[in-house]
Amino acid sequence: MKAQYTPGPWSLSFLGVIAGDGTLAGDHMVCGLRASPSDEEIANARLIAAAPELLEALEKLADAVDRFNGVFSSTDRLAGRMQGEMWGARQAALRTIAKARGAA
Repeated sequence: MKAQYTPGPWSLSFLGVIAGDGTLAGDHMVCGLRASPSDEEIANARLIAAAPELLEALEKLADAVDRFNGVFSSTDRLAGRMQGEMWGARQAALRTIAKARGAA
């Protein structure tokens, strides 16, 4: 699925979250900050700035779990529990990916 959002990486500046090549002419505002943002607003902006990389990491996690699913012996209880936990993490990642892509 083609990205429907401004491609990353995004970074935090004194103006807000920007995407682009780091030059004034090439930057694109993703979201702005007030003139005197609170600590919470700055923390929210940091989280927003990390969004493209978080999405990419979740996609890689889901792919890795798919590749390694079934590698462990189904008779090994510890391996079975690890596989179950990995599958749960994969499901959470897929839900978050769907939400980020507007499919949830």
